[in-house]
Order: sequence, then structure tokens, then C-alpha cells
Amino acid sequence: MKMVNEPYFGSKSRRVVLERGLDDAPVPQETANRDGLAVTLDVALTIGTRRARLIAWRDDDDDYVALAVGDVSGAQNVPVRAVEEELLLIEGSRSGLPAEILVAVPHVTAGLAIGGRRVVDCQVRVGGPIRDMLTMTEVASVVVAWCDTSAPAA
Repeated sequence: MKMVNEPYFGSKSRRVVLERGLDDAPVPQETANRDGLAVTLDVALTIGTRRARLIAWRDDDDDYVALAVGDVSGAQNVPVRAVEEELLLIEGSRSGLPAEILVAVPHVTAGLAIGGRRVVDCQVRVGGPIRDMLTMTEVASVVVAWCDTSAPAA
């Protein structure tokens, strides 16, 4: 049985250690890795006075986009936050944290947007294309929401 290295971090957040495997070398542009995920964009940007990295993946018919703001390579406990696609660069320029990773979710109705944030949080914790994309940034560990605080309590 494979143990997931995912220690408890807080009452509303979870720390996830992202370990690169021996065969998880960086994937060049326009190529696919062993799981069929294709990197369609990997560019360095400057947002305001800060360095950033914009990464896009394509998995079958789904597109995933992330913006790593600040130096996340080797960083511990980097917050991962879901933001609307249209606001990705704007939210990245507003970030006041030393390092942060923003993952784009489609702008739809409020209920589906909350669902999009939950999908991001779940894929980072359990695994999926978003976690694979974050691993490409070479971040050591990230922090994701354990429960969605924007949803009203039942």
C-alpha cells in the first residue's frame, strides 16, 4: 500500500509534500509525459517587479493553467489558490506573499466556481493533472484549503 506524505497542517488547510519521482524530468514544450499530459505553455513572466511562471497543461479535452508568483522552486508551504481564469494575471500582480501558486478555474455561476476550487484542492491532495502541473514548478510543499470557507455552513 502506498502511503501519501500529507501531514496535517491546520484546521482549515492541509500541507501537501510534492515529491518528484526519478522519472519525472521536466517536460519540454509541446511534448507529452508518460500519462498523456501535454505541456502547451511554460513561460517566465515579470508581473510588476516580481518573477512569475505561467504553465498550461492539456489533458484529453481539459485545459489546466497555473501561475507561480515569486520563487517557488524548492519552497516550503507555498499557498495554492484557485482564481477565475480571467483574473489570473490580475490576482497574481496583487499577491503580497513571498511565493504563491494560482490555479485558474472557469468563471461560471457561484456554485460551480466553489466546485472548481474544491476540484483544485482535491487534485492537489489526492493527485491528478493539477498536482502534476504543480510538481513541474519544483515546489517542495504546498498548502491547500481543507474545507471551503466561502461556502455557507449547512
